[in-house]
Amino acid sequence: MIALVDLPDRTTTPPDRPDHPGRAGRAPVPVRPRSTQNGLRIRLLGTIGADRDGQPLYLGPARQRELLAILALRRGGPVSVEQLIDDLWGEDAPRSAENLVHTYLGRLRRALRGGPGETPPIRSRCPGYHLAVRAEQIDAELFERRLGQARIALAAGRLDTAQTMLHRALASWAGSRALDGAAGPLVTAERARLDELRLDATEDLLAVRLARGDDTGVVAELRALVARHPLRERLWALLLAALDRASRRGEALTAFHDVRGILTEQLGVDPSVELQQAYRSLLHGTAPTIPLRVPGRTPGHATLVSA
Repeated sequence: MIALVDLPDRTTTPPDRPDHPGRAGRAPVPVRPRSTQNGLRIRLLGTIGADRDGQPLYLGPARQRELLAILALRRGGPVSVEQLIDDLWGEDAPRSAENLVHTYLGRLRRALRGGPGETPPIRSRCPGYHLAVRAEQIDAELFERRLGQARIALAAGRLDTAQTMLHRALASWAGSRALDGAAGPLVTAERARLDELRLDATEDLLAVRLARGDDTGVVAELRALVARHPLRERLWALLLAALDRASRRGEALTAFHDVRGILTEQLGVDPSVELQQAYRSLLHGTAPTIPLRVPGRTPGHATLVSA
């Protein structure tokens, strides 16, 4: 059985207070330690890290930083030592895993403590430990909150608000991939989810920009994206629409043939209905519709907006 090591936060009573037992003989009144939470930020959208008031904090080796990420990802409640071990190592946990976890926790508490008398955000709480920070202090949660606000605006047809919130959501990212430098089973799965959400948000932003006529630089961005993600058909549909709006219809037709060849060669499938509709529009001399993804619709379906 793995023991829960209590890491209590000390309370202090200054000797010059009138309720101090040396002055009036009354029981001491504990002074609530000051919290370090307000200026603390946990970074998961890039290399795992933390800063306080804009100053980076040294969090130690990669596995120790990963433990902080796990506590942030499981912020909803206490996490047992057994669960932390499983999240860090899975079936490859070393014999010293329990001791290592307690060592990491102690070091992280010291690293995140703001100063004397201040409460570290990592606290012991049966049956384990929890990270006592607000959602907006974790960049991944802030990203998802802003993305949700953008999609609510999209559903309401408020494209200007959606564009602003998508910009703000993507600005939460500080690296090329989430949870960089970590390799445990929990962060590996979470990295895939967050990276997918980032790409979805990028597609949404480019679609909104095209729908609003804010298409400066969109073609270059889309060409780079389809080169990195050649099987993302929505990116190709956006590229076709952007090229057409830039009076480059011949290049748009060429792009369709490119994606059709990629899909046939790599997957043995034809382009999606949306891509084929865009191609027919180009052949008939009409502008392809812009695939705007609206919340509440069946996954894979899009609202098509003509510009």
